[in-house]
Amino acid sequence: MWRRLVGLVLVSCGSAPPPGAAVSPVPAPRPAIPIAIPYRPPGPVAPPPFHTECHAFRPTAPVAYARHKVYDFAPMILSPVRRGPRIADRPRLGIGRRTRELRGMFSTNAGEIADCWKAATSRGAKETSLEVSITIDPFGGTRDPSARSERAADDALAACVQGALSTVTFTGTTTRPLRVGATLQFVLSQQPAWSRPFTAGAPRPDPDLRDGTVCTPVLDDGVIGEMHLPAPLVVTDWDSSREPPRRGTAAPYIMMGCALSFVDTDKHAVREAIRSNYGALQACYADALQRDPTLTGNVELTTDFGGNGTPLNTKVTRGVGDPALHACLVTAVQEMWVVPAPRPSGGLEVNLTFTLQPPTAPAPSADDPVALLAAGDADGALAAWTAKLNTPISAELACRGRAGVLLAIAELSPWLDDARVRAAIQDLATAAGALSLPAARACVATVAPVIADLTRARGQPAYGERLTHLWLERYAAALPLAPYLDDGAALRWFYAEALRNTTRAAEATELLKKLAWDPTIGLAVTEQIQKRSERVETISDTCGD
Repeated sequence: MWRRLVGLVLVSCGSAPPPGAAVSPVPAPRPAIPIAIPYRPPGPVAPPPFHTECHAFRPTAPVAYARHKVYDFAPMILSPVRRGPRIADRPRLGIGRRTRELRGMFSTNAGEIADCWKAATSRGAKETSLEVSITIDPFGGTRDPSARSERAADDALAACVQGALSTVTFTGTTTRPLRVGATLQFVLSQQPAWSRPFTAGAPRPDPDLRDGTVCTPVLDDGVIGEMHLPAPLVVTDWDSSREPPRRGTAAPYIMMGCALSFVDTDKHAVREAIRSNYGALQACYADALQRDPTLTGNVELTTDFGGNGTPLNTKVTRGVGDPALHACLVTAVQEMWVVPAPRPSGGLEVNLTFTLQPPTAPAPSADDPVALLAAGDADGALAAWTAKLNTPISAELACRGRAGVLLAIAELSPWLDDARVRAAIQDLATAAGALSLPAARACVATVAPVIADLTRARGQPAYGERLTHLWLERYAAALPLAPYLDDGAALRWFYAEALRNTTRAAEATELLKKLAWDPTIGLAVTEQIQKRSERVETISDTCGD
């Protein structure tokens, strides 16, 4: 129960002041209970609309070293309630394209871009840089290539580079178009002068590796994502024809590439999809328990996930319950979706076990939000916290109440892409800001596991593998709570690294410099900054971050 604070006025029992003495006015006691103001928790927000689109490319080619992956999950308990998250409410944002994947676009066309520069320098061009960009559609096609410079003398070079990028394609899908940019830095090699003008060849179409019929959800909100490679890519005009002939056998030229591997849909993504539709799964059990009040036990299902992230061939293999329950569970699983793997190596089979478990304790009181949330009633917990926040309470209890609201909303919408979750985070951060730092950290500590699970900002940022433009939005949503979290510095680090992949790279650099003084992660950040300062990133390098 929440206790109202009672202010005590201490009255001095000393002697009365002498006649004629000035009497200081007694200050009015400060009210310990703030005035109650109407509180309304963030309401549900409809996800952006989307449509499923399919494109047929070349006939499906066999995947080299394909392997069939199987995920077995531990039993998951279903309670007989009709509440909980529904995956239909989850925005279909996906994960976006990774930095390393985008660098590959320039590496694949490095020869043609270098030829453009050779043609320019053989005619007297000076060192320069170009800002290039291109839009990638959800199916990996490209459009609107652009290359520009502030110097009119670079117009021919810009036109040549723009043509070299006009035939690029990508594998994998996204839910939105993406505009990607980079800075190409053109430098002169230490070679003899050109003996004659160099002629660049006509652009050659890149091999289109997209195959089969590919389907993906495409958002209808008209938003185009933006991403910018953080470091300039160096292009040199070195050419073998400008070197004097060598005697004997020329030394072999070895190019070291970075390790490429298949990236399957990970188990966390599947677990997240199951959790996102727990409301539908539990409603199946609630309906079945009305038909059979003694129904308990396990139900086992199996499903495959196709290349577009949707379940296929879902079926109940064995378990308790009637056909109506089994059909309901199959439908709930079929509604799920996972973010498609960018480079799947083979089929994905998922085996699930649901344990039907009726409540063993009486229903919690309607005004006990902690017990209600523990019992799986997030809606009831949200209503109870809202009622408490609409009574006169202290600032500390107001913060704890908002932490409870965030916990309840995170159960109803367990994804950081939801505007409702982001609004609850901001509301909690505002309430925490009104407290002393120790009190604020104690208040926010209750939601720390939820923030860690939603952001997955643990350890060190993974170079080129996770930090896409979409993760920047997710880290930014949780950032207001960073001052009160034990791993707040790590969250800031992930945010700064994701920010580097935008046009705000200079701002990210300043944030990283500040983080270099943090006692928990400073050494790792400093080492990373030092390595970057010593590295020259060439256009043919696909291994950078």
